[in-house]
Amino acid sequence: AQTGKAWFAVVEARGQVELAEHSAKSFGESAARIQRRFERGVRSSLDVRLARTEHANAEAELAERREVLEHATRALQVLIGTYPDGEVAERTELPTLPERIPAGIPADVLSRRPDLVAAERRLAAADAALGAAKAARYPTISLTASGGTRSDDVADLLDGDFRVWSLAGNVLAPLVDQGRRQAQVDAADARRYEALATWAGAVLRALSEVETHLASATQLADAETHLDRASREAAAARDLSGDRYDRGLIDIVTLLEAQRRDVAARRGLLAMRHRRLANRIDLLLALGGGIPLQPTETEETDS
Repeated sequence: AQTGKAWFAVVEARGQVELAEHSAKSFGESAARIQRRFERGVRSSLDVRLARTEHANAEAELAERREVLEHATRALQVLIGTYPDGEVAERTELPTLPERIPAGIPADVLSRRPDLVAAERRLAAADAALGAAKAARYPTISLTASGGTRSDDVADLLDGDFRVWSLAGNVLAPLVDQGRRQAQVDAADARRYEALATWAGAVLRALSEVETHLASATQLADAETHLDRASREAAAARDLSGDRYDRGLIDIVTLLEAQRRDVAARRGLLAMRHRRLANRIDLLLALGGGIPLQPTETEETDS
């Protein structure tokens, strides 16, 4: 799971670098175009300086994004056991997730979670220990089917009336020692209750994690839909503002703002896709390793 998350982080970081490169190139071209217009006396020196400022900021952003990519790449390389040289196989797009998770996930998938398996086994062990402690309160007599002692060796050690006293001792010892044995039962019962509480708490935490990630999956999918629309609108506004600026219908501030919003929208969309993938990994972990596939109507009919 950590390796998967690290890989997606690298893919997103590389995508952010590509966006930053495109942004720096775009602002650089705008600055050059405005510089030429200034030299022809069409634009003011203020336009030139504002365009240069945005270009410099875009270059700084590119350097920062490259640093993030370097860190993410080396973190992934450490996880996969390779030398952290900062080079990983190319992949520039995050995989696409389905819009919604299938409804009706059975609760028994939680039984695959290692923490719940461990808690359940501790509870079973505590149950067994409690049963053994309760049984120890009562005397035990080991007799053969013929009514004699279980071992001839024991019979050889006993003679005369001592056999009777030994039998009486085996019967009476647990009865006269009920205080200590009851304390053992109480202690075992307390441990069993603690194990039960631990198991119940683990189940509640597991259910909470599943519910949280399911809710996040829905909300993040909605957010991605809106960000995708925002990105398309911002791209259209950027193109429109460039045309209008060239015709003298808007000022430089409006042009640069449209370009900034376009870049910000695309960055936000890429980051949201990464968040959805990370949340899906967390959901799979919360479910114990995977989402069971629901049979289709065709499969049910065939079966």
